[in-house]
Amino acid sequence: MHTNIGVRLKEIRKKNKLKQTQMAEIAHCSLRNYQNIESGKTQPGYGILYNIVHGLPLDPRDLFALTLQNDTRSEKAQKILFLLTQLSDSQLNFLCSVGELLIKLETATQSEGRT
Repeated sequence: MHTNIGVRLKEIRKKNKLKQTQMAEIAHCSLRNYQNIESGKTQPGYGILYNIVHGLPLDPRDLFALTLQNDTRSEKAQKILFLLTQLSDSQLNFLCSVGELLIKLETATQSEGRT
């Protein structure tokens, strides 16, 4: 899913007829950081996602609309989306931290395989 968040942010930006500089301002990050997120080079932290959701007329679930390849994956994604609506703010913060750590571990593992 981590490559899709940048694609989703780009779609949201274009839908709102915004430039990358404007999205970076909304996200409270540098233009370079936002460009890296949109291109999939880096992942946005919770704070950046929070700023975007609160800076745009945006339902947080729109960030995680996935293009899914099969029904099993779609069912899992729907279950996750439902579970997200049931979590408290502190639980969501924890989940974001765990997700970011998993992505970093996967990226590090992939990098080790290339060397």
